[in-house]
Amino acid sequence: MNSSDGQPLPEALRALADVPLELDGAGLRFLPGFLPVETTVPWIRDIVAPGRATANDFLVFGETCVDEIDFTAFWLVRPGAAIVDQPVVSIGYGAPQLLAASFADFLWFLADAFNLRGIDDRSEDSANYDLIRIAERFAADNRQTYTSAESRAAEEFPNFADLFVRS
Repeated sequence: MNSSDGQPLPEALRALADVPLELDGAGLRFLPGFLPVETTVPWIRDIVAPGRATANDFLVFGETCVDEIDFTAFWLVRPGAAIVDQPVVSIGYGAPQLLAASFADFLWFLADAFNLRGIDDRSEDSANYDLIRIAERFAADNRQTYTSAESRAAEEFPNFADLFVRS
């Protein structure tokens, strides 16, 4: 059973909190701590198919708002694995999305997806060059594009969408 009470944010996640993330009107805001499970229970019940998952299966650490509010979370699907080794997902009232198979992959997902010039851009004036530096610092061995991160996660978890009422 998951409990967000007293669970510290990974250092890389704290580093991301200082980077403004916005691209084409979509923004991602990292929370100062994990969202308490009791806060997520009501809306998780609305989106998850009965008996497939609960609020305890997700550890929410970010939110986006475009048309509807969605949350970025660790999906606690690997028993006994560290939080940073769990997949990262976007869930909420929009379509659920499996973003990355691990937090290291997610760092590169962000660095590539939120940088118009991609992860090979070395110019410090790039909109989100800080994301590349954070990914290099915390996940140097996982360098990949956001499409590679999503594909790798989809290969490992092909039935992710089946957890949800509508997908």
